[in-house]
Amino acid sequence: MLGRERLGQKVFEQMGERLVLSDYEGVFFHTGKNYRDYLIPKLEKLALKCEVPLGNLPIGKQLAWYKTHNC
Repeated sequence: MLGRERLGQKVFEQMGERLVLSDYEGVFFHTGKNYRDYLIPKLEKLALKCEVPLGNLPIGKQLAWYKTHNC
């Protein structure tokens, strides 16, 4: 298992420990592609809609957008 894949599995398990995932319709990702790549398929298998509002931007431009919008 790759490092990123392990991270995705760990985050998925932590979400399951802290949340009742079936209570949610979807998840918004405000992360880089490398972080979310292994997590999104696991959530979609649970019928959660996964959205990436700034997903068309590289992480540096995402961070700049958040900074200019005081997020």
